[in-house]
Amino acid sequence: MEKETSKQKHEIWQADAILFDKDGTLLDFTVLWGFWADTVLDRFRECLAEQKLILTDEQIPEIWGTRHEASGSMSDYDRRGPLAMGTMEEMNAVLIWQGYRAGLSWAESKMIVQDCMEYADAQMEIVRPARLLPGVQKFLDRCRSEQIPMAVVTADDTYSALQHLRWLGVDHYFGAIIGNDLAERGKPYPDLCLLACQQLGVAPQRVVVIGDTDGDMEMARAAGAALKVGIGEPDVFQLADFTISSFTELLKIDATSAPSVQQQPLAVFQVITDTHVREDASHIHNRHFEEALIDISSFGQKSLGIMHVGDVTDRGLATEYAEFRRIWNSRPRPLPELYLTLGNHDIGAVLWDEGGTPIDLSLLPEYEVEDALDGRLSPVTELVAATEGLDFAGMAERLGSSEPQTISQQARELWTTRMRRFAEGTGEAAPYHDHWLAGYHFIFLGSESPHPKDCDLSNMQLDWLRDRLSEEASPERPIFVFLHQPLRDTVAGSMSHQGWYGVNQNAALQQALAEYPQVILFSGHTHWQLEAKRTFSDGHGTEPSMFNAASVAYLWTDQDQHLIGSQGLHVEVYADQVVVRGRDFVRRCWIPDAEYRVQIPIAASQTTS
Repeated sequence: MEKETSKQKHEIWQADAILFDKDGTLLDFTVLWGFWADTVLDRFRECLAEQKLILTDEQIPEIWGTRHEASGSMSDYDRRGPLAMGTMEEMNAVLIWQGYRAGLSWAESKMIVQDCMEYADAQMEIVRPARLLPGVQKFLDRCRSEQIPMAVVTADDTYSALQHLRWLGVDHYFGAIIGNDLAERGKPYPDLCLLACQQLGVAPQRVVVIGDTDGDMEMARAAGAALKVGIGEPDVFQLADFTISSFTELLKIDATSAPSVQQQPLAVFQVITDTHVREDASHIHNRHFEEALIDISSFGQKSLGIMHVGDVTDRGLATEYAEFRRIWNSRPRPLPELYLTLGNHDIGAVLWDEGGTPIDLSLLPEYEVEDALDGRLSPVTELVAATEGLDFAGMAERLGSSEPQTISQQARELWTTRMRRFAEGTGEAAPYHDHWLAGYHFIFLGSESPHPKDCDLSNMQLDWLRDRLSEEASPERPIFVFLHQPLRDTVAGSMSHQGWYGVNQNAALQQALAEYPQVILFSGHTHWQLEAKRTFSDGHGTEPSMFNAASVAYLWTDQDQHLIGSQGLHVEVYADQVVVRGRDFVRRCWIPDAEYRVQIPIAASQTTS
């Protein structure tokens, strides 16, 4: 039997995901809920005493299944009792019943219990009595290094669970945090487990569940989990496949000695786009960017970088770049380097004022452009905007192309100013650049004119691109290219009738890329959600594959409707394929219908979705 248990312990490191109970598994139950229970019950007894009603010392342990020291403080709990396995709603009901038994009306008891709960919650926020159990931090780090997705499934409410994990700075480890309020049925039913698997994008038959009660084990059994691991004393469990006294036992196991070690990717990176950061720190775009970084830190271990495909800020104002730097500088650790692409909002000739009026910067003298980018719009500027309106055709004619012989002097100065502001705000000083990371070529393209919507590539940039594409090129090694605007009639949003394509040198760029079918091109600009048709444009082995990367700030649908949400891509490179998975940063889960594979080496008709 010991041999079998040892084998099962090894299998933990081969799981597709690990689901943890929270209290008594990750967090010291007695420290956290002992403080809460003592606070609630002490105040409850005081309220009863004010009504000349009594709750005796002998009755206290019977309420929620607690054990107490001589001083009255909780020291332990019944693993089969309400405090261990009950929901907050059930805990309330039990205490209301006690008040009714003591002599209160049911309504009076409900009001008193509500007051006690609110008081205890406030005290919890002040004291924050949370502590990780021995070995938990190292085990979470180990799981992250092994790239094993993790989730929390708890009888606690989701908000409270997230708060407790945030107090300890471990919330970012988990791709999903599922509280009892998110499922129709709590433990021991399988609903919490199944919902966590759905959000992580894994099959229940490939996950391990670790918990401290048989309620956790029954939930795992009902969901069909691969392994049920009990943490605590063996005699507490009847349904666990095996038990551990602490996570330290599992840390001693060498995952590489286990059979059938899961293939690990050769390289990993993330693709985000269109963050549209605003100067208001509480703006939903900014909150979405923060949430995206937190979420990526939970699954993006060993990432080569976060590739941003343009529109970093909404208008390119100095205050917006300051807010972008604040968010990035306060990101969770560790996160990889950020690589940036130019977007039309970053360098375009249009600036929207606070009221939504478009300002054509190409009509303004240089000093007024600088003032506008610092957030100062003069009455003359606003009058010009109101009089002239937004004339894309006239603007394009005034601006010319990116070629020196056609671009106007004013347009060149405007683009230079915008590019300088972008460099100061982000640290990326070149409109186009490339990097070799872990033996793979990453190439970033960018517009060289301040067109308000489209991308304009100079002949010099196209020549540079051809040169970089040929550098150590091999059909067995993908080349990753990033450009804000998609090519026409390729990915979602870029269809002719949708209008969100926008490369003025569309044919020339397509021709340059067509020589390298191992290219995978990522674009933004459209904001089309990853559930839409044509998120992936299959090259069929004869031309590059292309992906729409959605948007972090907000989304758009095939029905041409705005959608609140935040999405991006996670890319894994293997010897024989590139796997691209869609991620919902708000719900912190994988998008089931957004997973694609591009086979390596490229051969005709080898790409699949």
